[in-house]
Amino acid sequence: MPHKKKILVSAIASVGIYLLWMAITDWQGIVDSIRSISARGLMIVLALSLLNYVLRYVRWSYYLKWLGYSVPLRHNLNCYFAGFAFTTTPGKAGEALRSLFLEKHGVDFMDAATVLFDERAVTRTPSVLRSSR
Repeated sequence: MPHKKKILVSAIASVGIYLLWMAITDWQGIVDSIRSISARGLMIVLALSLLNYVLRYVRWSYYLKWLGYSVPLRHNLNCYFAGFAFTTTPGKAGEALRSLFLEKHGVDFMDAATVLFDERAVTRTPSVLRSSR
């Protein structure tokens, strides 16, 4: 099965499972909760979510630069955010795909995977910074 077809099947299955979950739970309660959010409240939540992703990208980019990799901004952004398309995988392992996307820019897969682990673990002193590099 081609990769695009697999991704499409995964996306459709994810949406289907989500809708099934909503159908067997308190559907009306979910709808009422969504309706109770004001436009201002929704904008605040969306802005904070965006800020979260931007700050996480900055940390990710900093780790890669510390390791000595120079990835063009646009490609790095595309790789970083493309990883979120696979967050439905067990343990969010699909995010490791961004490590594959970065290989064509000379980023070692294991270095990128370590950065992913550190970025997700949110350690005080990242292991990539404690390494002997």
